[in-house]
Amino acid sequence: MGWYRAASEIVRVVLSLIDGDLSNRRKDMFVETGSRLMHSLSCDCQFPEAQELESKCIQYISELTSANHQIPNLAVVYARLAALNDILCNYSVARRWALKALECVSLQLPVKSIVFVFGQASKSCVVSKKFRKAESIARGAVNISSLYCGTNDPVYSDALMHLGYCNLSIDLTSAAVTCFERAHTIRQEIFGENCVQSAFCHEDLAYSLYVKNYLEGFFRGALEHAEMSICTFLSSLGSDHLITASARRVKALIQEEIAIDSKDMAKRQKLLNEALQLHLGSLSLTMKAFGEDSVPTAKHYGNLGRLYQSLKEFQKAEGYHKDAIRIKEKHLGPDDYEVGLSVGHLAALYCYDMEEFLLAEPLYFRSIHIGLKLFGEGFSGLEFDYRGLIHLYKKTGDFANQMKFMSKFDEYRFKRDQVSEKGATKEDREPLTLLDTLEVLQSETQGAEQTMDTSESILNYILSQD
Repeated sequence: MGWYRAASEIVRVVLSLIDGDLSNRRKDMFVETGSRLMHSLSCDCQFPEAQELESKCIQYISELTSANHQIPNLAVVYARLAALNDILCNYSVARRWALKALECVSLQLPVKSIVFVFGQASKSCVVSKKFRKAESIARGAVNISSLYCGTNDPVYSDALMHLGYCNLSIDLTSAAVTCFERAHTIRQEIFGENCVQSAFCHEDLAYSLYVKNYLEGFFRGALEHAEMSICTFLSSLGSDHLITASARRVKALIQEEIAIDSKDMAKRQKLLNEALQLHLGSLSLTMKAFGEDSVPTAKHYGNLGRLYQSLKEFQKAEGYHKDAIRIKEKHLGPDDYEVGLSVGHLAALYCYDMEEFLLAEPLYFRSIHIGLKLFGEGFSGLEFDYRGLIHLYKKTGDFANQMKFMSKFDEYRFKRDQVSEKGATKEDREPLTLLDTLEVLQSETQGAEQTMDTSESILNYILSQD
């Protein structure tokens, strides 16, 4: 439901009955209960107290492991540790805990626990660019939950949210929209519209529809979802809650595009100013929680760079784009998708607005390199880079390179159509059964000697992927 503070108070009472002079039996009870409280606090963005509990849980896990004491529900405990570190942008730590969780998971666990573990593992694999593994894990969660819980259950909606995130990250935007729409329908029917869990669906739908319809400029549906998510978050959590920052950011992105498309200059300026206030408010909440030197802050810097570009304040835009690139490179590496995104935005600023063509050209090439490396020749983001280079060479009179990249752009469109058709078949089919999943996984394993005929084979396959 998203009643994080109520949940925390209940678990805190239970924990108070356990804490003190702990035997091994009471320590494993503390690990389970303490990690549950840690997770509730982290979902509520109460990070200092969550991190204190994290330290205690890790200490007791180490002590119990040294004493050869078996810890129940350890896979979920590890997944909770992964979730906290993912929120805090400690991605390498989150990945380590997520993989430990996968190693401990078995189909004797409740399906809700398996889906939670798979979701954290899939997210960590996306961040570390293990896209095939991420998709296998996310689809495994969907298929197991549909088999054991049915397709109208909150657990199934959780699995769909994980798969939607994965699809969005690997450039299958239409498939992501389908996942989020199905998840929202389930949560709305069970919890109602004014529920934090439904609001998360609205936020994800807003962003995925914004990405899907970016070129066509159809933003009404995305804006409606963004406004619904913000309304619910504000009424349930308050205006100063960190969770509202992300939804406000999404609305600001959408409003900026609506403003750019508007022929009414007064309306355009009004929308851009509203978007600026949304971005600045979100940035303030994010910096308060994570500081300046963090990936969430860098994302806001990149968004502000684009907005100031639309406001014709090019020096400010350049500064924000450069800061975004610097911070993202530091935390994510030079070839991460987020880095490529900001590099492409800076290239567009230099090319279209500042006419600094010598600065723009190498940035476009770098953005293309990152896109090709991560997603291949059909990556949707390549369109903006190729169009930018064609514009650049036209402006500089380099007609040979202009013709060269016009040809490359035609090749890209052909590849992109193939990718879109492949994505459409994935998104339109009904959720796979467990048997279907095993057949898919079998087709992906080359030279496998044995047929995978049990549910445990999903786990074995996932763990074997690079």
